[in-house]
Amino acid sequence: MRGKKNFFIGILLLTISGAAVKICGLLFKIPLVSIIGEDGMGYFNSAYVIYTFFYVLTTSGLPLGMSILISGTGDPFLKRRYLRSALWSFGLLGLGVCLLLMLFPHQIARLVGNEPASSCLKVMGFTLLFVCLAGAIRGYFQGEKNMLPTAVSQVVEAVFKTALGILFAYYAVQKGKEPYETASYALFGITVGSFISLVYLILRLSREKELFRKQPGWKAPKGICKKLFSVVLPVSASSVVLSISSVLDLGMVMRRLQSTGFTPEEANRMYGNYSGLAIPLFNLPPVLIAPIAAALIPHLTSALAERNSLKTKKLIGSALKLTMLISAPCVSGLAVLAEPILCLLFQEDAAVTAAPYLTLLAPSILFVALFTAGSGLLQASGERNKPMIAIAVGVVFKQISSYILIGKYGMTGAPIGTFICYSAAALLIFCFAEKEGLLQISFSSVFFFPLLCGTLCGLAAKATLWLVQGTGRIWQVLLPVLSGGTGYLISALLTGCVDEEALSLLPIGSRLSGMLKKIVGRKNGVKNDGTSKQTDERAL
Repeated sequence: MRGKKNFFIGILLLTISGAAVKICGLLFKIPLVSIIGEDGMGYFNSAYVIYTFFYVLTTSGLPLGMSILISGTGDPFLKRRYLRSALWSFGLLGLGVCLLLMLFPHQIARLVGNEPASSCLKVMGFTLLFVCLAGAIRGYFQGEKNMLPTAVSQVVEAVFKTALGILFAYYAVQKGKEPYETASYALFGITVGSFISLVYLILRLSREKELFRKQPGWKAPKGICKKLFSVVLPVSASSVVLSISSVLDLGMVMRRLQSTGFTPEEANRMYGNYSGLAIPLFNLPPVLIAPIAAALIPHLTSALAERNSLKTKKLIGSALKLTMLISAPCVSGLAVLAEPILCLLFQEDAAVTAAPYLTLLAPSILFVALFTAGSGLLQASGERNKPMIAIAVGVVFKQISSYILIGKYGMTGAPIGTFICYSAAALLIFCFAEKEGLLQISFSSVFFFPLLCGTLCGLAAKATLWLVQGTGRIWQVLLPVLSGGTGYLISALLTGCVDEEALSLLPIGSRLSGMLKKIVGRKNGVKNDGTSKQTDERAL
């Protein structure tokens, strides 16, 4: 039971930090839109898409890959060698990409049809070096099943990024800088935030005395770097494919919109509303899902290595159920409340324009979540190439459908293409998981009832929104959220989606568990696989 509790604690830490990071991201972009304007946001987001591509290319799979290697060995000296190799190899890789962005920014920006964004790329160069080094250290701690350093470093980075980015952007506007220059100043805040986060991780790593203890006569096995890259690269592959798709999207959307009669400035503004307003809210729920996969991988890797089939089954069932319980209400909430939420956070004109994009994006959240969880299952089981294949198929569907739909329906074609991409990828990833025998779960408990509860949540929020029309923006968001959340919680308890054991893992779980017994009238917690809590505890 202790291992599963640590699993949930890891999820909780990363979820809290991930939510804090996204909240900081929103707090960053809300005033940023007002400070640098829609044109500035267009340049900002264009540069950030390119930066994200190189970030994914260099380091996206490093923390998870390192966690797989670290959790798979009990030798502290081998762990140290893995970390040392990761710092050197990925540090050099990050430095190389840094020089590329600083020496050839015009050529890179020209490829995506937004050359004024080149000044922004110069600013982002050193950020990649810092995040590569940070990724290696985070992976070490995650492999040790210690999620706290990762969580704290992410929050530190987000806080400084937000504060300094806004401060630098405001300074640029006061000096009368051009929109692309103000965007550069804002991006410099991200660079400084990444550096401060790296400093924290180095200081935290210095406390690991066992890591720096030397053993005379110990020799590292050959092929350390080869093994490191053989694990990290497949884990990164799906993110790389997806990032390539984002870069292709940027170029295709800009050119496709212009081919239908929009000017470059109009296309840049439309893309800025889509990527700067709708996409950040769309990306918020998946951030709550990603920690499940991050925490699952080292625990599931250990369970598979121990050949503990019951523990493996329980971990998979819990991970997938949590994924559905988080994503289902998010889909309904964002679909119903897209416009009120955006109008509350951003300028009304831009928010009204972006609201239909967010409504169309909302159903994709469910499939993003399922793809993320399914990828974690396959990566932990050693099938690290399968997620890349699944997302590659999805990206092909996305590029074809987006090209057609944007040409016919304008910017609204982009979110439909995103839905097609992730639904295809999620379906394929679960076909792979089923083939590997990883889906021995109750489909009604894991999938059907959370979706039913999510639907009821959306209906309650929609009814409340209709009743409070004409009131202030904050009430049009707060009251539907409260009614939808209440309806979701009640329906989840009544259908058994939230059970006694899951509640017992929380800090106030004993009280909540007692409340559950009173409401539902159960004496024993119902498990994902239908067995009793006592049986499972004895088996573990």
